[in-house]
Amino acid sequence: MDKIIPASFNSSDGGWVTINVAKSGTKLNNPDGSVDISRTGHVWMTIDNSEQKIDVGWSTGNSLKTGGYDNISLNDSEVYDKSTVKSFTASVSEVKFPYLVECINDAPLGKLPEFSSNYNLLTNNCIDFVRTCLDTLDLGGKSMLPHFTPNGNFNSLAKLIDKNFDTADNWGNCSGPHLKYGGLAFIHFFSPH
Repeated sequence: MDKIIPASFNSSDGGWVTINVAKSGTKLNNPDGSVDISRTGHVWMTIDNSEQKIDVGWSTGNSLKTGGYDNISLNDSEVYDKSTVKSFTASVSEVKFPYLVECINDAPLGKLPEFSSNYNLLTNNCIDFVRTCLDTLDLGGKSMLPHFTPNGNFNSLAKLIDKNFDTADNWGNCSGPHLKYGGLAFIHFFSPH
């Protein structure tokens, strides 16, 4: 694999990044047609350049011994039961969008500071991957995903969505629903409940 995200994916208009959180116990619809249950939950990103969307997550892959590209998952939105996933979407400027693409491409190569090219449940997991890429966009990965587990982040995001939904009428004039967090406005949020 040359690059996970090709350079042609970069957009002169920027794009969007959606952070998806599935908690443990979420139904998995595996590509081979089998159904399973997630034992740990998962956090992944969907990036969108207005013409194409690409899922990218960091997982155990086929072998914990392989690392690198084997740790990249590109089909998480198809695998995890959408009806139970919490998501939020942030706009990414045309200046920052290439940094997001670069972060994703560099992760399996071990080119990111303090991020190993080998998955480790305790020290280098899906949450660490998404946090690292959010930090390259100055979106505060640790504050957006403050917990060590997907379940903790799922519950935290649910509270954030509920709080912002309750106050949405007081946000002023904006084109559509905005999730406000730490001075940032998120254009879309989804809560299945």
